[in-house]
Amino acid sequence: MAKRFVLLILILALGLGTYFLFRIGEDAGELAERTRLAPARSRSGGSPVLSWSSDPGSTPSAPMVTSTNAPESSAEPTLPPDAIPGEQVLMFYDDAHLRAFLELADEEGLDIVGRIDALRAIRVRVRDEAALRRALSRSPSPIARGPNLYVRRPDPPVPPEGVTYNAFGNTAAAWLGVAADRSQWGQGITVAVLDTTVVPESTRGTVAVVDLLDEPTGATPARHGTAVASIITGGGKVPGVAPGADLLAVRVMGDDGVGNTFTLAQGVMDAVDRGARVINMSLGSGGDAPVLGQAIAYAQERGAVIVAAAGNNGSDGVLYPARYAGVLAVGAVDADGRQMYFSNRGERLDLVAPGLGVTAAGIDGEAIAFSGTSAATPFVAGAVAGVWSESPNMDGRDVAELLVRYADDAGAPGRDTRYGAGVLNVGRVLERNTPGLVDMVLARPHIEQHPVYDDELVLALFGQNRGTKPLERVVLKANVDGAPVDLTFYDVGIGDIVRHDLRLTRAGVGERTVAIEQEISVVGDEDRSPHNNRMLSSLSVGLPTSDL
Repeated sequence: MAKRFVLLILILALGLGTYFLFRIGEDAGELAERTRLAPARSRSGGSPVLSWSSDPGSTPSAPMVTSTNAPESSAEPTLPPDAIPGEQVLMFYDDAHLRAFLELADEEGLDIVGRIDALRAIRVRVRDEAALRRALSRSPSPIARGPNLYVRRPDPPVPPEGVTYNAFGNTAAAWLGVAADRSQWGQGITVAVLDTTVVPESTRGTVAVVDLLDEPTGATPARHGTAVASIITGGGKVPGVAPGADLLAVRVMGDDGVGNTFTLAQGVMDAVDRGARVINMSLGSGGDAPVLGQAIAYAQERGAVIVAAAGNNGSDGVLYPARYAGVLAVGAVDADGRQMYFSNRGERLDLVAPGLGVTAAGIDGEAIAFSGTSAATPFVAGAVAGVWSESPNMDGRDVAELLVRYADDAGAPGRDTRYGAGVLNVGRVLERNTPGLVDMVLARPHIEQHPVYDDELVLALFGQNRGTKPLERVVLKANVDGAPVDLTFYDVGIGDIVRHDLRLTRAGVGERTVAIEQEISVVGDEDRSPHNNRMLSSLSVGLPTSDL
């Protein structure tokens, strides 16, 4: 009986094994059939699909490319922001691949309107999509392919009704702590301004001009580039932040304030090759262009410091090229140190600088009022040039880091999306090696929504040690709508922030204004600037996040 049972088990096992082997063979056959229906293309055929990066902190490096063998869709591809209709930018792996494509492009009658040989990049004006597809199908695949993108000077900001901001006029340089006697500041440093036309007669310094546009300058050139340049080296009655610097004016935008990322990339490359150590770009694009990212990387590898405007959209996310890692992204504040309503916000924002009604030079050398992140950016570029000229052996990245490290904290305590590391303070950078300076400063109170509880707000009272001496004991006293605060902080390092958070319920505060009185003091030391140790503020909780 036992033998029959074992025999039955063996027969069943043999039958099941035969069934599964049959199914495996059948599945393998189906897989082989599916594979035959979708043969792989050769390396030289087809065209890759460029994957644009949306990471705001991405380092400009070789663009990521993916290949696909799927049949082309009849649907229109989704273009990135600011795409120029009918223009493509292609980048190739090596010179041989570039030459092969150019030969095929000539056969197909393609319109090549620009080349950057160092990046093996070309700009194609596409009049016949079929011709482009034929050339790509027969050539080595480009490592990057995508539309050329518009770049624009940031639109002039329009002030909101009922809101008052304070303009700088001709006080911006002194407000930043720039030395009054600075005629040699910037000496030995070439600053490139990539912008609209710069009128040499209206700017100071040795001015070299490079024009990368095919179109002539109008009878009345745009004043944007001249205004930007005058803030850096001076012009007319404008003294400039770094009047000793040499100026390289690279025209990359027309009189209408519009250009493109390919020409801008050319400008970056040309500026560096001509010796520029600081590059100012008071312009921006809403999209990431690999050719521009590669040009930025080229400049950074050669030690240049790049400064760019965050943008005047009043929105989250700074523009490109400010958005690239390693670029100093600059926002704007008024003469009270408040973030301007138009200044773009984002994690990639580094600094804010004067950007409302600053005095700049017009095309005839006359004084004009200039506003926007376009105006704020050259203050930072000029500061880089000036500080670098005093320490010429420093690495450019270290110079840029000094400006960030010694910025005045503002907005929310610590780095934030509205002020970045804080407000540019050139005076602190210049005094960083002067020992024993005592300067404890109250910052404007900040209120924001509680991160967890919808019905609560967080009011931050804080100050910063902006001197050059660690402080043993700091006392913060405040009266918040009748509620007293008395706190002592110990061992406050240079640049450190002391803060106290108060939780407020919306029901308790209501719609009324809360009065805040603050005082901060250093125990055992005399503060060099007692005027910034006391502050009276009023708080209206009509908005979830605000600065007082």
